[in-house]
Amino acid sequence: MFDLHVHTYCSRHPVWGNDAVSSPKEVVEEAARKGLDGVAITDHNTTKGGLLGLRVAKSNGVVVIPGVEISSVRGDILVLGLMEKLEFKPKRMDVGEVIELAREAGGVVVLPHPYRRSKPPTFVMEFRVDALEGFNARTSKRLNEKAKRLAKAEGIPVVAGSDAHTLNEIGNGVTGITADDRRLEDVLEAISKGKVTITRENPFKLTERMRYYGVKIRDLILHGREYKCIEE
Repeated sequence: MFDLHVHTYCSRHPVWGNDAVSSPKEVVEEAARKGLDGVAITDHNTTKGGLLGLRVAKSNGVVVIPGVEISSVRGDILVLGLMEKLEFKPKRMDVGEVIELAREAGGVVVLPHPYRRSKPPTFVMEFRVDALEGFNARTSKRLNEKAKRLAKAEGIPVVAGSDAHTLNEIGNGVTGITADDRRLEDVLEAISKGKVTITRENPFKLTERMRYYGVKIRDLILHGREYKCIEE
């Protein structure tokens, strides 16, 4: 069981900046506590959080998939399995450039929340992605259903992710992955081959939204706006 879309305070959203409130270490520990096999750390426009998460993965028995959510000119793209420290400038790359980069780096491309953007994701017919997020916990049921219909029409495997920005949200969206082993490379290969299925769909709750903003306000008052993405 894997949550394939989780953010840490290393995230660099083009509008909100540090839009998540948990450290990579806390994310991995929470995934272990909830009994998940693995978690993909997919911070906005930086791979640093995922690489920091790898450092504590073995001691917690969790497979950490280092990744990134790149803000392209045509919407967000998840790339899983990036092992280099990379930073991206929001809305500077087109979808084709993101996918080319991912392929060169051996990454797996996932289209997240495809209808939570200004324009429909017509590029899925232009560029092949490995999987499509059929359930995103922070997206409405109506838009998630549209995403599933799109995936079915285009023959694209579907996955789930919580899109967690707080610890409590981790595990709201879970993907079952049929891999030969629990090694990172086997998990990534299984995703790229479509050996995935959605196993949990828990929508983002009002109480979680209140908790998220409560933590943000607390940290704003106590620590200022910036979260520091530090070595753990």
